[in-house]
Amino acid sequence: MRALSSCGTGSRACGDRMVSLVLMGVAGLLIGGAFSLRGQEFPRWVWIAFLVLAGLSLVAAYLFTLPGD
Repeated sequence: MRALSSCGTGSRACGDRMVSLVLMGVAGLLIGGAFSLRGQEFPRWVWIAFLVLAGLSLVAAYLFTLPGD
C-alpha cells in the first residue's frame, strides 16, 4: 500500500506548506527582535511595529494552510 503524499503529485499543497513554515519562522524572528528592541529601550512604536508584522506573518501562514484554488 502506498502512503498518500501531496508532495510530488503536481499539486501546490507542498509548496504552500513550505511557504507557511517560512512565514512562521519569520514571525518567530520578528517576535524575538521585538523583545530585543524593547530590552534595548528603543521607541515603543518600533517594537510594536515588529509585533504587528509578526502577527500579519502568522495570519498569512494560516491563510496558506486553508484549502482553495
